[in-house]
Amino acid sequence: MPFTPLPSLTHWLQARNIEDRAVLREIGESVDLDGDALIAAVDDPRYSQQVDADINLARTYNGKASPALVFAQKYLIPALCRMLPCSKLGGADSTRECTMISIHSIYTGQPQTYTSERGTWQSSIFRAPVEGPIELGERGLAGDQVSDTKNHGSPSQAVCCHPLEHYVFWNRSYGMSLQAGNVGENWTLAGAAEDEICINDVYRVGTARVRVSGPRVPCFKQAYRVQREDWVDLTIKELRTGFYLWVEKPGVVQAGDTWAFEARSHPDASIQALNRCVYQKFDPALAQQLLTIPDLNPYWQRKLRAGIQP
Repeated sequence: MPFTPLPSLTHWLQARNIEDRAVLREIGESVDLDGDALIAAVDDPRYSQQVDADINLARTYNGKASPALVFAQKYLIPALCRMLPCSKLGGADSTRECTMISIHSIYTGQPQTYTSERGTWQSSIFRAPVEGPIELGERGLAGDQVSDTKNHGSPSQAVCCHPLEHYVFWNRSYGMSLQAGNVGENWTLAGAAEDEICINDVYRVGTARVRVSGPRVPCFKQAYRVQREDWVDLTIKELRTGFYLWVEKPGVVQAGDTWAFEARSHPDASIQALNRCVYQKFDPALAQQLLTIPDLNPYWQRKLRAGIQP
């Protein structure tokens, strides 16, 4: 059933004929949620206003009309899962992470030369969108090349990710007009929350397997890209950095691919928890725990050890 953009998600759901209900049930079952429970949740007035807001804001970054199933998988399910515990929506394993993550869009770039008050420098931060499938290797996406090989380009930085919700937040809270891809990431992610995603989490996406390696460090090049001199300070203040991935198994990915959760070894080591520990409120016990994570980026190891040492 084709999806035609409407003023709000509520209007779409108000076309409550058998066909719409069947599609909604199929959506739930496609991501291992009980279809009838999903319908009941959507009908609950406590959630309708927030779901409307989430869908409309997210759809700002979805430049093309999509089939109803794709639209709801990318935006409706994540919006509901952010508000409802897994047990509310059912599913085969209600103890697992419920939020469904998907690749909203993909970007690659090549080194370019820029001149600013810092002088002349190179960066690949002005990445361009990719249409269709693309190869993902151990060092990153085909056709993508970093400029600063001293600070970027290691296997633990194979893919740079940024949540779509961060763009919504910046635009709403700071009057900015950012769009997906504007901070130079490789993948903009729908449904991703940095207080839920943990370091060393493993996911299958497309035909590849990836592992979360740690937060992205904000820098002056991001500030130049978004035209905010205070960008680094804002990013740290709001703890909205984005994060990197290892590629454990190369494969093919494309926009719309969902992340299938496979494993979690450090449930207290969320991206946000590490950022908060380093940037805002140092927690020695958490720092000790974070230092036990295999392959933790040396940058974060140094930061954590510096906080522990008297």
